[in-house]
Amino acid sequence: MNKMGDLFHEWKPLVLSESDHFVEDGVICEQSWKKANQKVLFILKETNAHQGNIAKLINRAVNINPKSKLWLRPTFHNIGRWSYGLTKFVNQAPCYKEAHENRREALLS
Repeated sequence: MNKMGDLFHEWKPLVLSESDHFVEDGVICEQSWKKANQKVLFILKETNAHQGNIAKLINRAVNINPKSKLWLRPTFHNIGRWSYGLTKFVNQAPCYKEAHENRREALLS
């Protein structure tokens, strides 16, 4: 197990003693994360009732299931566009269309 996995393993029973579920998060795609020159951290308030590993859910929604219910909410479209702009541009923001077209892949890094 990696260090983050060790932490989740330690935290899960503590959280479950106070709550009805535990949500893991973290790097969405290790390979894309390692290749990225800029690293972006998004901290979200809630998981909209998702129980399980949110990073794996996002990875599957990008790579395997493009019709995932995850895309019914604007949150991940916005985060994808922001991620694309933050990681690909220094002095100016990309146009909306370009950021929108690349939003899903941008979530991986």
